[in-house]
Amino acid sequence: MMKYGIVAFPSKKLQDIANTYRKRYDSHYSKITPHLTLKEAFVAEENEISHISQTIASIAENHAPLNIHASKVSSFFPTTNVIYFKVEPTDQLNKLQLELQKN
Repeated sequence: MMKYGIVAFPSKKLQDIANTYRKRYDSHYSKITPHLTLKEAFVAEENEISHISQTIASIAENHAPLNIHASKVSSFFPTTNVIYFKVEPTDQLNKLQLELQKN
């Protein structure tokens, strides 16, 4: 069994902006690319991954590319040194997350 998560990668421009902060504050800067978590970590068997990948591809086909708006920068300090951009919720993002959660 392995842990998996589902993420979306923002534009290069937004990743570059995030990385300017992360270089200073995030010890995992070089290990984790800036991303938007769509489904938190879950456990799956290796033989399930093909089916999961097909399901995600099918869901993605039904959605336009994400249009996100990041409104502020914050952190989870003092719990962790993770820095995040607050992404404003949209109907598009909510629908995508709901579909991913139920599958």
